[in-house]
Amino acid sequence: NSSSGAYTDHVTTGKVDLNWTPVTGQNFYVFWARGYQPGGANPSSQDNPFFSPENVDDFEAGWKGRLLDGHLLTQVGLYYDKYKNMQYLVFDTQAQNDQQTGTFTAVSTTWVGVSFSVKVLMPPWSGLPLALWLTICQCFLAIR
Repeated sequence: NSSSGAYTDHVTTGKVDLNWTPVTGQNFYVFWARGYQPGGANPSSQDNPFFSPENVDDFEAGWKGRLLDGHLLTQVGLYYDKYKNMQYLVFDTQAQNDQQTGTFTAVSTTWVGVSFSVKVLMPPWSGLPLALWLTICQCFLAIR
């Protein structure tokens, strides 16, 4: 017994950004991007046989800078991501079948946060940079 079918979807995605470099090594930016990931099937799941397509609107603003003659690279970004049907993977230990993982969707999800990174390039160790990344995020999740 085999199944066949077709799936067609038409979704516009893209990115619009604005960058400003007032002086060499200092870049300020803002952008909006729209992303999409198609839905699919969890073939061995009886509880959740299908999951919905994912859409995201990503808004971000920030600064990227080169300081100390290019030895210090920095970035600070603020972001707001609004998902519709965000896909996430779940490991289900109570599953009544052999496949214990499945992809599910959250009705709406919002990520709000700030990210900071710094990289130090100091001769003679320029090939081995010292780096630090920090992201602080708040997530609001509605699961169906």
